[in-house]
Amino acid sequence: VDGRHVQIASILDAENESTGVSSLERFEHSTVPGDPGFAVRLIETEGRSKPVRLRCFRRPNYARKRDFRAETISELYIDGDAVVVDMMPYEVVDVELRFAGG
Repeated sequence: VDGRHVQIASILDAENESTGVSSLERFEHSTVPGDPGFAVRLIETEGRSKPVRLRCFRRPNYARKRDFRAETISELYIDGDAVVVDMMPYEVVDVELRFAGG
């Protein structure tokens, strides 16, 4: 993470979105690919609203900000081997990363 005001709190398993959405509503939402991946829990610690770059060991093919029920909040922009995450003051968020192949 390129900002000292954002810390990685934990590394989590990648999850599929919950199935609480009806089949008709699924068409309105993008689907999360089944590629291998993981998630990181980020914490903003200084009360600053600023985008940060989460650099990865290889280029992710998909990234999303998810809530604690594994539902997508937003898809994230991928710039090379980094994912750009807009952090709000004192926000705690899970960022899920997926990588092509396996």
